[in-house]
This record gives sequence, structure tokens and C-alpha cells, in this order.
Amino acid sequence: MIGLNNKKIGFIVDSSSNLKDGQFDDVKVVPLGVTIQNGSDIKTFKDGIDFHENDLANALNSKETSIKTSQASMPDMFKIAQEMCSKYDQVFVFPIHKNLSGNINSWRMVKDDFPNLNVVMTCDIGYSFAWTIDEVKNFLKSNEATEANVQKFVDEKVIPNRVGFLMVEDLEQLKKGGRVSGIKAAIAKLFKIKPVILFDQNGLTNFDKVKEYEELFQILDKQIAEKYKNKKIVKSIVFVPFGDEQTKQNYLNAYTKHYGQIPYDLVSFPTIVVSHTGLKHVAIYVELM
Repeated sequence: MIGLNNKKIGFIVDSSSNLKDGQFDDVKVVPLGVTIQNGSDIKTFKDGIDFHENDLANALNSKETSIKTSQASMPDMFKIAQEMCSKYDQVFVFPIHKNLSGNINSWRMVKDDFPNLNVVMTCDIGYSFAWTIDEVKNFLKSNEATEANVQKFVDEKVIPNRVGFLMVEDLEQLKKGGRVSGIKAAIAKLFKIKPVILFDQNGLTNFDKVKEYEELFQILDKQIAEKYKNKKIVKSIVFVPFGDEQTKQNYLNAYTKHYGQIPYDLVSFPTIVVSHTGLKHVAIYVELM
């Protein structure tokens, strides 16, 4: 894009954004790592390049398979930084949240070699990176493209107006990853209780438990009323599991019933996130005004 003073401005995100390389002008996607282990067989892949939704679904459906994710490799980060910084006057990197990954620290190391590379912390998850890029593009049409300016804009105008919740419907993958105990997973399954996880400026935080989708929306409404001073939802991202049309339709029907005409983007969660939550999940992430 062309910003103030005819500066050419580019953006870098990683594959936790669930954006595809080439999907948006001036945006480059760096693949995160995925390691699949089945017995003594260990294979490492690049998310979004040689590892996709079907590959993850197959791995998750196998009881013998374990999945680990990792941040982008330093060679990939340097290569993409060099490519983008040679094409654009200023390049802004939006890494995955610092409480979820150390990727931001790696980008700050890369930044030392590229004076026009800027690292900005957001509170994005999945497709919301596209929202932030769009808002920052508009901001930079009339403001200087500096790291301090963009971080201040994101801190004051973006982050305070974003919040979301994730509901995990099957705790098996969280149990395999050691994030919940076998006893908790068994109790949740027996009583059909689904944990709800808050996502905001602090990253992911265990928050509540529900049984129905409607309760998830009620939790969101309560959070907005209490913490966000009854701001209005202006748009949403409705996250649904890939390959599960029944859950997708049921959740979308519940969203439409509760939130009426509020516009939404309907997308899947990134494979990197699903590798930890399992295939059975839904989520909502909103922008407030």
C-alpha cells in the first residue's frame, strides 16, 4: 500500500493468522512449524505450505499420533524480512500474542538487521489479523509509518475494542497435550460441560463453563457490559470447525438468532490453534464501538 508521503508499506503475519500467502495485497505470511510423531516416525512440516486442514484432521483422528507446534524458523523469518524490506519503505510485523508464543522475541532479533522492519504487538487471533491490517492501513494514509505510531494506534484504538471467547466441545486433545487432566476431561464429557476460554489483550485465559451455544453469547454480552461499558458489537468473526457441517450450521443458526443482523466473517480456526483444541470447537471474536 501507499501511505503518507508516498511511503510503500508492507505487512508480515505468521500462519496463526489463518491468512493465505497472496490473499491480500502487501501482506506476506510466514509459516509456523508443525511436528507429527507416530511412534518412532517423526515428521516436521510448514503450516500452510505442506501441512493443511486435512492433514491436521487425519493426525487428530489418530490416537497414536502426537502433534507439536513451533514458531517460525529463523531462516524463514530472515528470508521474508529481507524480501519485504527490499520492496517496501516500511514493513510491519504482527506476531502471535506474546503470551502464546515467543515469536515476537524472535522477530525483535530479526529487526536488528533491518532498520525498516517494525514489530507491533496486537491481540489478534486467526482472521482478526486481517481486520487489524485494514485498520492500520487506513491509519497510515494520514499518519507517519513508525513503529511507535502504529503501536500507539493499536494500543488505544484497536485492542480496547476487541474481545472473544473460545468454547471447546471435546477435551481429548487438551488432555493429550497435558492442558487438562484426564479426570477433568472425563467429568466434562460425562456432564456435557464445555470450557470457555477468554481471548483479549492478555491472551488466552480459562474463564467459564457452558453447555449450550446460547450461554457462550450470554457470557460475551456480560463481559461487554461489565468490562467494555456496554459498547456495541459492530462486526464479528464466527469461528467454526472445518469438516463438521452440522456443528457449523448449528452454531451459525445460534449466532444469527442471538445477534440478528450484526455482520460476520465465517471462518475456520488456524490449524496451529486446532492442533491444541481438537476438531470440536467454536468461537466468536468481536469488534466494539
